[in-house]
Amino acid sequence: MISSLQSAQESLQLQAKLDPLTQLPNRTLFFTRLNEAIEKAKQNNSQIALLFIDIDNFKTVNDTWGHDSGDAILKEISRRITRAVGDPNLTSRLGGDEFTILLADIHKKEDIELYLQKIQEALSAPHKIHGQLLYSTASIGISVYPENGKDAEFLVKQADLAMFHVKETGRNNFFQYSDALEESVRRKKVLRQQLLTAIDNQELEVHYQPILSTEALGIRKVEALLRWSSPTYGAISPSEFIPLAESNGSIVNIGRWVFQQVCRDLSSFNDQGLSLRAAVNISAMQLMQPHLLNELLEAVKDNGLSPYSLELEITESVLMSGDSFFTSLQNLREHGFRISLDDFGTGFSSLSYLRRFPVDVIKIDRSFISEITHSQSDDTLVKAIIELSHNLGLLVVSEGIELKIQFDMLRNLGSDELQGYYISKPLKASGIISFLSQDTPFNDN
Repeated sequence: MISSLQSAQESLQLQAKLDPLTQLPNRTLFFTRLNEAIEKAKQNNSQIALLFIDIDNFKTVNDTWGHDSGDAILKEISRRITRAVGDPNLTSRLGGDEFTILLADIHKKEDIELYLQKIQEALSAPHKIHGQLLYSTASIGISVYPENGKDAEFLVKQADLAMFHVKETGRNNFFQYSDALEESVRRKKVLRQQLLTAIDNQELEVHYQPILSTEALGIRKVEALLRWSSPTYGAISPSEFIPLAESNGSIVNIGRWVFQQVCRDLSSFNDQGLSLRAAVNISAMQLMQPHLLNELLEAVKDNGLSPYSLELEITESVLMSGDSFFTSLQNLREHGFRISLDDFGTGFSSLSYLRRFPVDVIKIDRSFISEITHSQSDDTLVKAIIELSHNLGLLVVSEGIELKIQFDMLRNLGSDELQGYYISKPLKASGIISFLSQDTPFNDN
C-alpha cells in the first residue's frame, strides 16, 4: 500500500516536470538539468553547449490549419529532434514552438555543428496535414559554457538572443552568441520601438534626389528618400531602419506619412513654378493594405495634384511574389499612378515578367553602373536592358551615376533618365528649390 502510494507520488512529480503535449522535460526540469550540467562542467573543466530552437513561421500553421494540426506537428518535431540528438533527456520544450537541447562535455565546435546538421536534416522532411505537404525549418541560437557565461539564466538569454538574430537575418540557420551580437540585437530592439513614435516625435524627413531627363537635359522628376534621426543613435541608414519598420508593421503608417509629405512638397514646388513628379518607394506590406488606393487618391487630390505626379517604386521581390500583388498594382496604374521597378538586375526577375506585370519604368541598379566603365560585359548588359526595355515600351532610369564618363556613356546608350551624385546628392525640399533656381547644366527651368 505504502509502495503503491510512493509510486503514484513519484509519477505525479515526474509528470509535473514533463511537457504534457510532447512528454519532453519542461522548463522547470530543463533548468534543473542545466544547473546540474554546469556544476559537473566546473568539476571536469569541460564545456556545455545550449541550443535554443524556434520553429520558423509556426504561427502560420496554427492560423491556417488549426491548433490540433499545430500540436500534431509539434509532437512530430519533438520526436525528430530527440532521434537526431540520440538522447531524449537532452531535449526540452520550453513552451509554444521553442525547444532547447543541452549538449554536455563538448570538446570542439565541430561537435556542436554535427548535432546542428543532424537536427536540420531531421526537420527538413515534410509533414502531411490534410493531404498537404508542409515543410518546417528552425532558427537555432547557441551559447557555450564557460565561453559565453557561467550562469544558467544568462546562458539561456544568450542563446535566445542568438536565435533572435537568426530570425532577423532570414531564418533556417544557426548562430552562436557573441558580445557584439548582444549590442546589435539591443540596438535593433531600441530602434524598432522608437520607430513606432517617430512620426509623432517629428523625427522623419523626406529628402529628394533630382533625376535628369536626357531628352530635355532638365530636371523633371525627383526621388523621395526617407531620412530618420533616432533619439538614441542619431542618423540611421534606410537600409537598417526600413526592414525594422517592416518587421514591426510601422512601415504602413510611415509610408502613409511619406506619401502625404511628398504630395505637400510637390504642391509647394508647383506654387513656386517648379513642375516636378516624385518617385516614392512602396513596400509589399503597404501594397497589401486594402485602403491604399483611396489614401493615395485622397493625398494627391488634397494637394491639387494628379496621380501622374507619383511614380511608385517596387522591388523585384514584389514582382517575384507571383500574382498576389498584380491586382493592387493594376488598380494603381489604372488610376494614373506610374509603377517603377527599382534595382532591376539584382534579383531573379527577368524581362519576361515585365510583359505580364503593370510596370512603366525600370531602374538599372547602381552595381551595373559602377562597373560600366571597367567591364565590357556590364556595358553590353546595360545596353541590352535599355534596348529590350524600350522595345517593351518601358522608360529606363540609370541610378548611381558618380562620374562624367558614366553620365556620357549612359546618355549615349539611350537611358531616358539619369540619377546619381554626379547630378546631385539628395536634398531637403528647400534645397531642391535652390538647386533648380541656379544656373546649372542640368537645369532648363
